[in-house]
Amino acid sequence: MATEDSDILALMQETRRLNAAVQGYDAKMTEIGVQLAAYGSIMSADVFASMKMQIETFASQGNLVLSRLTDVEQAMASARTGGGRIGEIRSFGQRFTDSDSVKAVMASRGGRTTAIDMGTDFRASVATVNSGVYPAAAGGGNIVIPQHIPGIITPQLRRFTVRDLLMGGQTTSNSIDFVQETGFQNMSAPTPENTQKPQSDIAFTRKSAPVRTIAHILIATKQILDDAPQLQSYIDGRMRYGLAFTEESQLLMGDGVGEDILGLVPQATAFSASYRVTGDTTVDTLRRAKLQQRVAEYPTTGIMLNPIDWAGMETLKDAQGRYIWGMPQGVGTPIMWGVPIIETNAIPAGHFLLGNFDMAAQIFDREAPNVMLSTEDNVNFQKNLVTMRAEERLALVVYRPQAIVYGAFSAT
Repeated sequence: MATEDSDILALMQETRRLNAAVQGYDAKMTEIGVQLAAYGSIMSADVFASMKMQIETFASQGNLVLSRLTDVEQAMASARTGGGRIGEIRSFGQRFTDSDSVKAVMASRGGRTTAIDMGTDFRASVATVNSGVYPAAAGGGNIVIPQHIPGIITPQLRRFTVRDLLMGGQTTSNSIDFVQETGFQNMSAPTPENTQKPQSDIAFTRKSAPVRTIAHILIATKQILDDAPQLQSYIDGRMRYGLAFTEESQLLMGDGVGEDILGLVPQATAFSASYRVTGDTTVDTLRRAKLQQRVAEYPTTGIMLNPIDWAGMETLKDAQGRYIWGMPQGVGTPIMWGVPIIETNAIPAGHFLLGNFDMAAQIFDREAPNVMLSTEDNVNFQKNLVTMRAEERLALVVYRPQAIVYGAFSAT
C-alpha cells in the first residue's frame, strides 16, 4: 500500500512539472501568435521562414510534453480507479498549431490580411491587436517605436537690421553726454572796408543718453541640463535672441520712459504735411519724404518698411497689368528711388522710416550680450535649479534728428 502511495505521489509531482512546462509553452505560443497575426502578411520571407520554424519546433516539443502528460495522468487514473482512460488532453498550443487559419498564413501569404481563430483561450488573454501595447502574455512594451528626429525645432527667427544701419561704439560709463548744435544764425555778408562786421549766432544744447540694461532670466533643473547637454547651448542661443529682439524694438520705437531707450522714431523728424500732394501713392510719399531729407542736406541711404507695405508696392501694376516696381523674376536687392529697402516687422505697417542712418545716430555698447548661470539664486541649491541670466547694456545717441524722417503713408 505504501508503495502505491509513493507511486501516486511521484506521478503527481511529474504532473505538476509537466503542467508548468505546458504553461510556459502556451505563453510562448501566444507571443508568436500575436506577432504572426499582426505581421504575418507583410513580414519578409526570411523572418517568416524563421517564425515558421519556431512554430514547428515549439509544436513538436509541445506534442512530446502533452504526450508525456497524457501518459502520466492515465497512469494516475489507473492507480486510483484500477483502470480506464481519461479524455485526450488538447492544450491551447495544440489548438493554435492545428488552426486552419494559422496553417493558411504559413502556407500562403498572398493576401493582405488573414483572420486567425485562436479559440476562446487566446481571445481571453489577448486584446485587440493595434499600435498600442503588447498583451501581458507577450511581455508588454510598445509594438511600434516612433522615429526620433534629433535636435529641437526652432520657430522662425527675425532678421535684425537696425544695429547694422548705425555706427557702433564702446563706452565705459553709464551715460553718454554730447553737445548738439540747435541753431545757427548765419549773418555773413559782403562787408565794406572799415565797417562793423555782421555778427552770427550759434546755439548749443547739452544732451545725454543713459546706458540701459536689457535682460531676462530662465530657470531650469540641473538634471535636465546634465542629461541633455545640447539644451544648455540651445537655451543660451534663444536667450541671446530674446535680447536682440527687444534691442531692435527699443532702438526703433523705445519711448525713453522709465528704463526704455529713447529710440529713433520718437527722435526722428516728422514727415511734413507740406510735402504731401493729393492723390499720391505710397511710392510717391516715399519720394517726397526723400525730398524733405534732401532739402535738409541729408542724402537718404536707406528706407525701412514693414513687409506688408513693401509687398503692396512691389505688386503695383499699370493699366495693362504690367508690374511697375516689382520684378517677379528678379533676385536683386530691393531698391526704391535708388535707395535700398530694408524690410522689418519692427516698423508698424502703414509707416516708414528713412534717413542717413550713419550720420543720424550711434550705438554705444557698455556690456556685450552675455549669458551667465548660477545655482545659488534664491532656493536653487535646495531644489537643484539653475538660473540663467542674459543681459546687455547699451545707449543710443541720436546726433542729428533731421537726418531721419518718420511718417505714415496716410495723411489721417
